[in-house]
Amino acid sequence: MSATLRDAAIGAFLGSLAVVGAFGLLVLFGLVPEAPWVTMWLHLFGGTGWVLPAVAGGLAFLALGTLWGLPFAFVNEPSTFKGIVYGIVPTIWAWSGVPLILGTAPMGGLKPLGLAIPIVMNCLIWGSILGWWCHRQIFGGNSGAVYY
Repeated sequence: MSATLRDAAIGAFLGSLAVVGAFGLLVLFGLVPEAPWVTMWLHLFGGTGWVLPAVAGGLAFLALGTLWGLPFAFVNEPSTFKGIVYGIVPTIWAWSGVPLILGTAPMGGLKPLGLAIPIVMNCLIWGSILGWWCHRQIFGGNSGAVYY
């Protein structure tokens, strides 16, 4: 049994919203200087200030996060664990593709935060929500058990 594309899109969107919130907290507490979509927006389109990059870049981030989740619809018997494992795909992109675009060191320059943040955001937050949502849509949401 697999999830539908709609289920995967909703789960990925919810996961992306959670990642946006988590990045907001990291910025608020000063652990990162700005959210990655602000950095990417300013690099690609230029400009000054933070309002347009935060809003437009944030909406683009949500859309791309939703698209990243669509292939998860083809995973047989989705689960939270499988969602976490699937989160490795955007993590690899964050470690290699994004630095190519920005002209920065791959894999976060091998700094602890540069390595850990993509794993936490993509696997533990986004992937777990994606897997949980898809599992819930297929098997129901009343059990509360950990799914492997």
